Amino acid sequence: MKHKIFAGTYEPAIRAGVHVLEFDSANGTIVHKASLKGIERAGFLALHPSRRWLYATSEVHDGSVVAVDLFGGGMQIMNSQPSGGADPCHLSIDATGKWLFVANYTGGSIAMMPIHENGALEPMSDFVQHTGHGPNPDRQEKAHAHSITIDRSNRFAIVADLGQDQVFVYSIDLVAGKLKLHGAAHLAPGSGPRHVAFHSSHKWLYVCNELGNTVTQLSWNATDGTLSVVNSWPSLPESWHGSSTMADIHIAPDGTWLAASNRGHDSIVLFHIDAVTGALTPNGTVPSGGAVPRNFAIDPSGAWVLAGNQRSDLIQVFSAAGGNLAITNNQIGVPSPVCILVA
Repeated sequence: MKHKIFAGTYEPAIRAGVHVLEFDSANGTIVHKASLKGIERAGFLALHPSRRWLYATSEVHDGSVVAVDLFGGGMQIMNSQPSGGADPCHLSIDATGKWLFVANYTGGSIAMMPIHENGALEPMSDFVQHTGHGPNPDRQEKAHAHSITIDRSNRFAIVADLGQDQVFVYSIDLVAGKLKLHGAAHLAPGSGPRHVAFHSSHKWLYVCNELGNTVTQLSWNATDGTLSVVNSWPSLPESWHGSSTMADIHIAPDGTWLAASNRGHDSIVLFHIDAVTGALTPNGTVPSGGAVPRNFAIDPSGAWVLAGNQRSDLIQVFSAAGGNLAITNNQIGVPSPVCILVA
């Protein structure tokens, strides 16, 4: 089966910054299909549930979110709206397709904005400024909202704040377009939570901690919208003593294994997931096939992993049977890939 792959990059607006690729899950091959110029540092992408529109962050000081029309297989910029803060780095779209959520890293804030019925973005309906800091004076001098993820019930938004070592839960008002703080889970000081992944059972949430180089399991009560920390596991081998930071995390569609990426160690770390407790069992690391694996994706079959190596300007394909990654000869050159999205 063939899938569209969208790749966001840190290219300037005068160069192609969003790319459409075609991935064949029968043999793991990947080819280039189309590109789009006009977006400055298109660092993160989200696809509308209708698959008609694509949304990209413009990760700059006066950050914005850009709406892209995919009609006819091409790409055309529709409009953009301010994200409300500097360096927007993550996007999510709710299940109804009527609302977009954005996290601003340097701004330390989150925002919610309506999506018009024609796919264009409307001005934000709500904005929340985070305040606070962590123990790392270089990276946690203030709040840094790094991701905003919508739960399966479409009732809550989960926000990982790297600067505060907290994972916040916001309740969502889908009528008024408002966010209300509902609760938070406190992670280990200096951990720096970055991205999260829900287990397919919806009982657990896993967080990759950028600064602490750990993966944390939290229990998730979907009825009450509450999180509680269960345990954490290191993402790096004990023998590693260099500098490294975690970047991305994903769970296989069948819920049996988890993968996360390390930048510096330049690897993908693997874990098996216990079906009863959600506990992780380390399953080793594999080289990412390049330098700085900022983002990666697992294809819908769970048989392949596509890793975007930012500083090597390439996307590397791995076979992933049973969560055991093996590098293949399939790769494609993409300048500074920082977001890999499988449609």
